[in-house]
Amino acid sequence: MISTDWIFAIPLTWHLGNHWLRFCYHHMSSHIGDEYIVRFDAPVGDYSRDAADFTAFHKVSPGLGVYGGGSWAFNVHPKGSGRLLARAGVQAESSRPSGATVPYAAADVQWDQNNDWEPRLNMQIGIRLPDYAARDHCDWRSSFSPANHHRANSAMRMRGTSRWGSPSTLN
Repeated sequence: MISTDWIFAIPLTWHLGNHWLRFCYHHMSSHIGDEYIVRFDAPVGDYSRDAADFTAFHKVSPGLGVYGGGSWAFNVHPKGSGRLLARAGVQAESSRPSGATVPYAAADVQWDQNNDWEPRLNMQIGIRLPDYAARDHCDWRSSFSPANHHRANSAMRMRGTSRWGSPSTLN
């Protein structure tokens, strides 16, 4: 195994019409595998954090929303890691769904104390299935997002990474 990354989260979301507030506990950890350490004589660089997040979302118009928030990590490893993170973003989606799907695009900027507050940009394009399971405020998203930056929250900190991800979320 080269490495493993884990995220576990418990979000609590309060919907206020077209807006919402979310408080979230999350645990993130990243571990380099023994095979990688032996093969490349790499230093052990395990990373973990337990954090509390707060995010607020405001729907500006039917197809446009903005959000902002922050995170405070109350338990970090290695011990000298930064504890604060700020983020802001924008999400645009089609006001004319094509069939049962809604195409969307999003941009997220994070300022992380681990990266000396240097901004990181993440962009996504994808589709959303609104009112998944016929429940209000519940939808399914699938997206692609290129990443080409130094990963501060990973055991693989030796160089930048490039990858395509395909996360799916159920809100």
